[in-house]
Amino acid sequence: MPWWAAEFSTLRPALKHRAAITLRFDPSLAEDVVSGASSELAERFKQDASAFPTSWFGNQVPVAAEAVLFRRLATQVVRRRSLDELRAHYKRTALVRQVAGWPDVAAPPDRIAAARMLLRKLARAIDALSAPERELLLREDTADRAMSNRERQQLYRIRRRLALALGKSNDQG
Repeated sequence: MPWWAAEFSTLRPALKHRAAITLRFDPSLAEDVVSGASSELAERFKQDASAFPTSWFGNQVPVAAEAVLFRRLATQVVRRRSLDELRAHYKRTALVRQVAGWPDVAAPPDRIAAARMLLRKLARAIDALSAPERELLLREDTADRAMSNRERQQLYRIRRRLALALGKSNDQG
């Protein structure tokens, strides 16, 4: 067993505790988050081991600085996955509560027209995205797995472009 796997096993209780704090709504998810983080790290190491210190893959304990780097990476992956779970939970529950609390009020015609115009502008902006960008937007909504840092950054940039397109459109129209 490589050092990183043994070290992750040692860190597991602390990582699980951190995840449970973030996931107060369902602490039983903490074990899934930590297991997923372990799998993600293994996959990352398998894809590009050269990007990480070689001492992590041996049986000897690495120097302190490299050990600290691994602990930070493991903590970061667990934190990111915990926040992904928290966001997914919020999407599932907050929207249901919000819709249930809406009053049955008819919107004035000018607001309906403005909403339709905004939807047309949004549709044009989405049509301008590439197919992989649209797929990332769709997959983010049904997040059945945690996103990688790269995917998260791409998603941020896509959302930003859409917001800017809508902001410009609203200023012009």
